[in-house]
Amino acid sequence: MVGRYAGTAPGGMLRNGRFRCVRILKKSLGVFAVSWAIGSWAAFSGWGAVDGGYSVTLEAPIVTDILDGNGQVAPATDTVAPGASDGLSLPAADAPASVVSDGQDADGADITVVASNGQSPTQAIGTASPDGQPEGPAGSAGVSVTQTPFGPGMTYLDGQKITMLAGQGDGQMMSFVIETAGGRLIVVDGGRVPDAQRLTSFLMERGGHVSAWLLTHAHDDHVGALYTILNDPDSPLTIDGVYYSMFDAATYTAFAPEDNEWALRMLDTFSKTSPWILHPDVRAGYELYVDEVHIMALNSAYLCESDVLNNSSVVWRMEMGSRNVLFLGDLAEEGGWKLRSDIDSALLRADVVQMAHHGQNGVDRSFYEAVFPQVCLWTTPQWLWDNDAGGGPGTGPWRTLETRAWMAELGVALNLSVKDGDKTLK
Repeated sequence: MVGRYAGTAPGGMLRNGRFRCVRILKKSLGVFAVSWAIGSWAAFSGWGAVDGGYSVTLEAPIVTDILDGNGQVAPATDTVAPGASDGLSLPAADAPASVVSDGQDADGADITVVASNGQSPTQAIGTASPDGQPEGPAGSAGVSVTQTPFGPGMTYLDGQKITMLAGQGDGQMMSFVIETAGGRLIVVDGGRVPDAQRLTSFLMERGGHVSAWLLTHAHDDHVGALYTILNDPDSPLTIDGVYYSMFDAATYTAFAPEDNEWALRMLDTFSKTSPWILHPDVRAGYELYVDEVHIMALNSAYLCESDVLNNSSVVWRMEMGSRNVLFLGDLAEEGGWKLRSDIDSALLRADVVQMAHHGQNGVDRSFYEAVFPQVCLWTTPQWLWDNDAGGGPGTGPWRTLETRAWMAELGVALNLSVKDGDKTLK
């Protein structure tokens, strides 16, 4: 294998595309209404199959955030100031409804409504009008916006593409390939040993050169393919950099004695791999760029008391044009709690999220409420999607149905799952 070093970009604060907006002052004692229609499957006539996957586009503004006077996001179904008569309350996202407010939070600070229209990154949409009637288009004195979340128009990821590969077998696995607008390749995890050949072929069809290979954690259904590729002297792939955070062998032996086989295998493989392509120093705030895709690690591997390997997952955040994407790996509840306590909540906000631990027994509902995604990516085969242990849907011990219900209640616009084969979001 030929490897070439790919360094990180110069340090600096995250360019958070989700919150690049114009603050519009609201007139006090006014009323504005926002028609909210995310989550109704009947609205998605604009989704169309492209390259075996889906093309997600926008034809009208879509409300993505409500910010209170301090610039903090108001969660869906919560108020900016609970119990305050002038608090802003978002309705449930699964049906059209209205939002009424005087344009200020309980402290008298101005409230901002942020939308994404598929053409400019974000914009504030509207001020309150004294008589409660709309007084102009988005951005003027009042607003009443009918949302068409997805339809013909601009692509959702601004020229980037995410492909979620299905496994070569019936087991759960995780393998993502990101293609930048410039054609460069990023891999997240890669899947099991049997997935290595298919992944290699997929990458070779796109040039065979991986700019960044990002790992979440060392379970075989995430690192088995990379293990196979790195140990194959005839692999045609070239890799600039492998980025990861792992413990040493003694830690895995002490804290995960029955679940450390693949962690030890990867440490051994890395010891035989060219150090020029290895980046084991991933930590919170670690950044790199591949073309215009801005990648940030939100944590280094956590050493938790429970579910040690899964909770050691590195969470990767990517900015793709005006969209933010989170890859959670197999992060479980304890790791999710640690991450939420360690970072600014704004860094968890994302348009697209990879569902933790294949959609079951991962992070809890409150974590997903903090993310508040529009699109969910499920690395979930059919049996796990249905919680089917062989006796039909609902007969298994897994929590997938519960997690699916959470996403429905949060008004997620689209769920893509490998139960239906490879899926592409672009």
